[in-house]
Amino acid sequence: MPWQINGGANMVSYNPLWKTLIDMGLKKLDICDLTGISTSTLAKMSRNKYVALEVLERICLSLNCPIEAVVVFKQKNSNVKTVLFRCSYCNFERLIPKYVVDYLDSIDRDGDLTSMPFDCKDCNSGRMQLVCYINYDGTVCEI
Repeated sequence: MPWQINGGANMVSYNPLWKTLIDMGLKKLDICDLTGISTSTLAKMSRNKYVALEVLERICLSLNCPIEAVVVFKQKNSNVKTVLFRCSYCNFERLIPKYVVDYLDSIDRDGDLTSMPFDCKDCNSGRMQLVCYINYDGTVCEI
């Protein structure tokens, strides 16, 4: 699979860092104190946005851990046909074609696919949250 050149949604994930912090008994804000990174950089990481390599290096050195314990890079899945979203309030589920999700993501500045820019049409109270991708062959890719 080719790498998505311009980054985008779910290209980088700091989930390994959050797990590492839990394993070490630390909180997210402790990273700022240990490394000197700003809270705005921490917020970027919480949204899986790119940060400078220097930031990742400072985290690795401060926590004495390999880069794999901080960040993981994911390949864009070009085999995705539809995306399943679920309402955060009433659990109503909606399948959305991948090309629609890509378009919405391209006009959404933060590029966060986990919460789409539309509310639930069933209850009008909740936001639609990403649940999984469904490939053309019918297999499901959990998030």
